[in-house]
Amino acid sequence: METNKILNKENIIKLTDSQTLLNYYLQPYCSHGILKQGKLISNPFLSQKQKTPSFNIYKSASGVWRYKDFADDNCDGDVFTLIMKLKGVSFVEALQQINTDFNLGLGAATNKKPPEIQFHAAWNKENASYWKDYGIIPKHLEHFRVFPVLKVTRYKNNNDSFHIHSSLHNPIFAYQVSDECYKLYSPLSEKYKFSWIGDKPEFYTFGYSQLPESGNQIFITGGEKDVISLSARGYHAICFNSETSLPHAGLIQELKKRFIRVIVLYDMDKTGVAQSRKIADKFQLYRATLPQLSAKDGKDISDFFKCGKTLSSDTIQIISPPTQKKEKTASKNLVQLQQLQQQLSKAIASEIKEIPSLITYQQEGVVFLQSVHVIQGKSGTHKSRLAQTLCSVLLKKEDCNNILLGFERNPDIPCHVCYMDTERNLAYQFPKALQQIQLDAGYSIMEKPVNFSYTSLVNISRVERFGALCEFIDDVQTQLKDNQHLIVVLDVVSDCVMDFNNTQDSLLLIDMINQHINQKLVTFIAVIHENPTSTERKPRGHLGSEIQNKSTFTFRTAFENEKQPEPSDMILLHFPKNRNGKRPLPATMEFCENTKRLILADSDVSPTSSTLQSKKGNLGEIMEFLSSYLVGMMSGKTLIADLCETFSCGSRTMRERLKELSANYFEIPNADHVPCQLSKTQKGREVFYFLQPIENPISEMNNV
Repeated sequence: METNKILNKENIIKLTDSQTLLNYYLQPYCSHGILKQGKLISNPFLSQKQKTPSFNIYKSASGVWRYKDFADDNCDGDVFTLIMKLKGVSFVEALQQINTDFNLGLGAATNKKPPEIQFHAAWNKENASYWKDYGIIPKHLEHFRVFPVLKVTRYKNNNDSFHIHSSLHNPIFAYQVSDECYKLYSPLSEKYKFSWIGDKPEFYTFGYSQLPESGNQIFITGGEKDVISLSARGYHAICFNSETSLPHAGLIQELKKRFIRVIVLYDMDKTGVAQSRKIADKFQLYRATLPQLSAKDGKDISDFFKCGKTLSSDTIQIISPPTQKKEKTASKNLVQLQQLQQQLSKAIASEIKEIPSLITYQQEGVVFLQSVHVIQGKSGTHKSRLAQTLCSVLLKKEDCNNILLGFERNPDIPCHVCYMDTERNLAYQFPKALQQIQLDAGYSIMEKPVNFSYTSLVNISRVERFGALCEFIDDVQTQLKDNQHLIVVLDVVSDCVMDFNNTQDSLLLIDMINQHINQKLVTFIAVIHENPTSTERKPRGHLGSEIQNKSTFTFRTAFENEKQPEPSDMILLHFPKNRNGKRPLPATMEFCENTKRLILADSDVSPTSSTLQSKKGNLGEIMEFLSSYLVGMMSGKTLIADLCETFSCGSRTMRERLKELSANYFEIPNADHVPCQLSKTQKGREVFYFLQPIENPISEMNNV
């Protein structure tokens, strides 16, 4: 079948438009024509209609349209997931549904010929020579329906044939499973030792039909050759498709009734020993162990016989099963969770100290021990230079008088900085940035700070970047002193994974970061781009959402006038999130050509800077606060009290600010980045505030 005719996700995407598909299957739930980005409908997965609709479609960074419920972070997917959920079908059935509904004609039947096998007329001295060293002769092979293969013919999709010939140096044998099913064995092949012709049975057991009705003992071995080797010496044996295959419980029970002892005899390597113990423990079986052979002599019972050894009490050890079934032991994860519960119990009963800060700003902590920090902003807003400044602060010499945006380091905590870059070229940009970090910290360009490591992932393929990142961080950590804290800067973090929109790739990185900050003395500073659209303040991709949620502190850089985000000299530095305390007031910074670093802007040069520094509780700050803080409906009394505490203002000032915001058109993105307007309602005597999604926001009309 031609690749472009196969019924799969990729071909459906090529032949259709994802927005059209979503609209087609969401039409029964949409009462106002074509569903576009920004138009909200009630979540179709819910049994009752939402009072405040929050379900929408949007265009992802990859260009594919998806659905999302902005009130539920777990409700996000593509059209295939939508059909599976709405109709209760499998992924394959969802593909077939689209194929039928849109008459795509994918998945036409293939005319590819099945493989063919040709045997030697009979066993002879030449084709049986491989088995001779194992004490196996043709009559043993015939007993187990093993045939010498002359050649195997296979066919490509276009029915062109190719042949694989058996030879003395590459013999091929066939274990017959049924009239039309064979398991091929190429013992000397380096790549493919086993393959199948015909439909492989669900429960494959070699040697079962050759067993007697009853007996003293039977061996469960690792492979077909082991079964035949044991049989040639008078022992009964069977095997499954591989050592890692778990036997069917019914079969084991049957064997235990027919034989006095059922003994697991697997290979002597690590996998074989572990799997042998697993099966023996699970089914209460005997387990046999053999002395180790040399690497050249092999590892299984067939190799054991080939070396001239025999099964005797001197060479084989039979381990009896426990007299009664072992009690279920706690898994590694359960033990870990129980131990953690005990640690937390002790922590609760004692005084809990605040997390020490590595860096402070305006006497407030902004970089903390064993935490995740995010630096986000749109292109051109000096995110990387801010990351460089924080590195210089951490590396700063005691006698260095450079003022680094007002950031101060905690001198009592020894630290080591590891800077991982993913974007800049290696000929000039990244070396220049590293040079500037040293200069700002008070070092000369010839010095080599012992607590500064750096490298770039630019030359490593995206497939291998995550592994390389983990390996480098672990290598740096092995060189640190016991009390030295490692600060890892990922610039930019979205380039450290294969696909920052892929859930699995994103969570792999997030899990790695969580493990490091919880188990080791490590802190992360992640630089990430915001979505390029003017209205969103969301970091890019699924990874951006995850790392923003996990962060302890967030820095945000933005152009001075965000409504017209054209490149400008003045950059606003916001602090949208601080889990450990009060957020510092925003500042305005600019790049200084003389010092080649970021400096705080003078208030007489930047009117915005003057406003931000002098006026408490200005509308911009309150809007940013409400964007992340106001979730659902909140009483006016509670909201005003929290605003007063955050901005050190009186309640009268805050009431005026809220009145101004609710009475005029101000777009405030909510926690899910949906454009909203501050609204209020009255219940009895009490006033409640909430963020109401705007049906046709100006920001989106400007983008049309």
